[in-house]
Amino acid sequence: MMSSTKVNRLTWLVTLLVISFALVWMRARLNFNGPYLDESNYLFVGKTLLDGGVWQTHTYIFSSDFPLYVFGVGDAFAGLIGARAIAAILGICSLVFYFDAVRRFFRSQQVALFATALLALSASHGFISKFAVYDIVCFVSFTAGLWTLSLAFTRSGYQAQCWAF
Repeated sequence: MMSSTKVNRLTWLVTLLVISFALVWMRARLNFNGPYLDESNYLFVGKTLLDGGVWQTHTYIFSSDFPLYVFGVGDAFAGLIGARAIAAILGICSLVFYFDAVRRFFRSQQVALFATALLALSASHGFISKFAVYDIVCFVSFTAGLWTLSLAFTRSGYQAQCWAF
Protein backbone atom coordinates (compact mmCIF):
# COMPACT_ATOMS: atom_id res chain seq x y z
CA MET A 1 0.00 0.00 0.00
CA MET A 2 1.31 3.45 -0.94
CA SER A 3 1.54 6.26 1.57
CA SER A 4 -0.78 9.25 1.26
CA THR A 5 2.16 11.48 0.29
CA LYS A 6 3.03 9.24 -2.65
CA VAL A 7 -0.62 9.05 -3.72
CA ASN A 8 -0.87 12.84 -3.50
CA ARG A 9 2.27 13.30 -5.61
CA LEU A 10 1.09 10.70 -8.12
CA THR A 11 -2.28 12.44 -8.39
CA TRP A 12 -0.61 15.81 -9.05
CA LEU A 13 1.75 14.23 -11.59
CA VAL A 14 -1.07 12.54 -13.51
CA THR A 15 -3.15 15.74 -13.41
CA LEU A 16 -0.21 17.80 -14.66
CA LEU A 17 0.48 15.32 -17.48
CA VAL A 18 -3.16 15.30 -18.61
CA ILE A 19 -3.34 19.10 -18.55
CA SER A 20 -0.01 19.40 -20.37
CA PHE A 21 -1.14 16.98 -23.06
CA ALA A 22 -4.43 18.86 -23.48
CA LEU A 23 -2.62 22.19 -23.76
CA VAL A 24 -0.12 20.95 -26.30
CA TRP A 25 -2.84 19.24 -28.33
CA MET A 26 -5.10 22.30 -28.26
CA ARG A 27 -2.30 24.72 -29.14
CA ALA A 28 -0.58 22.52 -31.75
CA ARG A 29 -3.62 22.23 -34.00
CA LEU A 30 -3.20 25.53 -35.85
CA ASN A 31 -4.51 24.60 -39.29
CA PHE A 32 -8.06 23.89 -38.14
CA ASN A 33 -9.84 26.21 -40.58
CA GLY A 34 -9.34 29.10 -42.95
CA PRO A 35 -8.64 32.57 -41.65
CA TYR A 36 -11.14 34.08 -39.26
CA LEU A 37 -12.50 37.44 -40.44
CA ASP A 38 -10.43 39.46 -37.96
CA GLU A 39 -7.31 37.42 -38.76
CA SER A 40 -7.65 38.27 -42.45
CA ASN A 41 -7.88 41.95 -41.64
CA TYR A 42 -5.00 41.96 -39.12
CA LEU A 43 -2.67 39.97 -41.37
CA PHE A 44 -3.40 42.23 -44.35
CA VAL A 45 -2.76 45.35 -42.28
CA GLY A 46 0.35 43.77 -40.68
CA LYS A 47 1.75 43.00 -44.14
CA THR A 48 0.97 46.54 -45.26
CA LEU A 49 2.79 48.02 -42.25
CA LEU A 50 5.80 45.71 -42.62
CA ASP A 51 6.04 46.70 -46.29
CA GLY A 52 6.32 50.35 -45.21
CA GLY A 53 2.73 51.29 -45.85
CA VAL A 54 0.54 53.41 -43.61
CA TRP A 55 -2.67 52.34 -41.93
CA GLN A 56 -4.80 54.62 -39.79
CA THR A 57 -5.31 52.14 -36.96
CA HIS A 58 -5.14 54.82 -34.29
CA THR A 59 -8.55 56.02 -35.38
CA TYR A 60 -9.73 52.60 -36.51
CA ILE A 61 -9.82 50.25 -33.51
CA PHE A 62 -6.44 50.11 -31.77
CA SER A 63 -4.37 52.61 -29.91
CA SER A 64 -1.24 50.87 -31.20
CA ASP A 65 0.00 49.02 -34.26
CA PHE A 66 1.99 46.59 -32.11
CA PRO A 67 -0.36 43.55 -32.41
CA LEU A 68 -0.50 44.05 -36.16
CA TYR A 69 3.30 44.02 -36.45
CA VAL A 70 3.53 40.94 -34.19
CA PHE A 71 1.20 38.87 -36.34
CA GLY A 72 2.53 40.41 -39.55
CA VAL A 73 5.95 38.96 -38.71
CA GLY A 74 4.44 35.51 -38.19
CA ASP A 75 2.55 35.85 -41.46
CA ALA A 76 5.73 36.86 -43.28
CA PHE A 77 7.55 33.72 -42.07
CA ALA A 78 4.87 31.04 -42.41
CA GLY A 79 1.57 32.59 -43.47
CA LEU A 80 -1.54 32.07 -41.39
CA ILE A 81 0.04 29.13 -39.53
CA GLY A 82 3.01 31.33 -38.56
CA ALA A 83 0.73 34.05 -37.20
CA ARG A 84 -1.29 31.46 -35.29
CA ALA A 85 1.93 29.92 -33.94
CA ILE A 86 2.84 33.31 -32.48
CA ALA A 87 -0.60 33.47 -30.85
CA ALA A 88 -0.06 29.97 -29.39
CA ILE A 89 3.38 30.93 -28.03
CA LEU A 90 1.94 34.10 -26.49
CA GLY A 91 -0.86 32.01 -24.96
CA ILE A 92 1.66 29.70 -23.31
CA CYS A 93 3.70 32.71 -22.13
CA SER A 94 0.56 34.17 -20.54
CA LEU A 95 0.07 30.92 -18.62
CA VAL A 96 3.68 30.99 -17.37
CA PHE A 97 3.34 34.61 -16.19
CA TYR A 98 -0.02 33.83 -14.59
CA PHE A 99 1.26 30.70 -12.82
CA ASP A 100 4.21 32.51 -11.27
CA ALA A 101 2.13 35.54 -10.26
CA VAL A 102 -0.48 33.35 -8.53
CA ARG A 103 2.29 31.28 -6.91
CA ARG A 104 3.88 34.42 -5.50
CA PHE A 105 0.62 36.04 -4.34
CA PHE A 106 -0.78 32.91 -2.67
CA ARG A 107 2.57 31.31 -1.74
CA SER A 108 1.33 27.95 -2.99
CA GLN A 109 2.27 25.93 -6.05
CA GLN A 110 -0.89 23.85 -5.72
CA VAL A 111 -3.14 26.91 -5.86
CA ALA A 112 -1.13 28.29 -8.78
CA LEU A 113 -1.32 25.00 -10.66
CA PHE A 114 -5.07 24.73 -10.14
CA ALA A 115 -5.72 28.36 -11.11
CA THR A 116 -3.51 28.08 -14.18
CA ALA A 117 -5.18 24.82 -15.23
CA LEU A 118 -8.58 26.50 -15.01
CA LEU A 119 -7.37 29.38 -17.14
CA ALA A 120 -5.60 27.14 -19.65
CA LEU A 121 -8.61 24.91 -20.15
CA SER A 122 -11.11 27.77 -20.40
CA ALA A 123 -12.75 28.29 -23.77
CA SER A 124 -11.86 31.98 -23.87
CA HIS A 125 -8.12 31.38 -23.38
CA GLY A 126 -8.17 28.55 -25.88
CA PHE A 127 -9.89 30.78 -28.44
CA ILE A 128 -7.62 33.80 -28.13
CA SER A 129 -4.45 31.70 -28.17
CA LYS A 130 -5.39 29.88 -31.39
CA PHE A 131 -6.32 32.86 -33.54
CA ALA A 132 -4.02 35.64 -34.71
CA VAL A 133 -6.05 38.41 -33.08
CA TYR A 134 -5.04 41.27 -30.82
CA ASP A 135 -6.67 39.77 -27.69
CA ILE A 136 -3.77 37.43 -26.88
CA VAL A 137 -1.20 40.21 -27.30
CA CYS A 138 -3.18 42.30 -24.80
CA PHE A 139 -3.66 39.37 -22.42
CA VAL A 140 0.01 38.37 -22.35
CA SER A 141 0.85 42.04 -21.68
CA PHE A 142 -1.65 42.02 -18.81
CA THR A 143 -0.26 38.83 -17.28
CA ALA A 144 3.31 40.12 -17.66
CA GLY A 145 2.22 43.23 -15.76
CA LEU A 146 0.55 41.09 -13.11
CA TRP A 147 3.76 39.08 -12.80
CA THR A 148 5.89 42.22 -12.31
CA LEU A 149 3.42 43.40 -9.70
CA SER A 150 3.75 40.06 -7.91
CA LEU A 151 7.52 40.47 -7.94
CA ALA A 152 7.21 43.90 -6.37
CA PHE A 153 4.88 42.73 -3.60
CA THR A 154 6.80 39.59 -2.75
CA ARG A 155 10.29 41.07 -2.74
CA SER A 156 11.56 43.54 -0.23
CA GLY A 157 13.35 46.71 -1.01
CA TYR A 158 12.81 49.92 -2.86
CA GLN A 159 14.16 48.66 -6.22
CA ALA A 160 11.57 45.88 -6.59
CA GLN A 161 8.63 48.25 -6.09
CA CYS A 162 10.07 50.83 -8.50
CA TRP A 163 10.74 48.14 -11.12
CA ALA A 164 7.06 47.13 -11.14
CA PHE A 165 5.96 50.70 -11.83
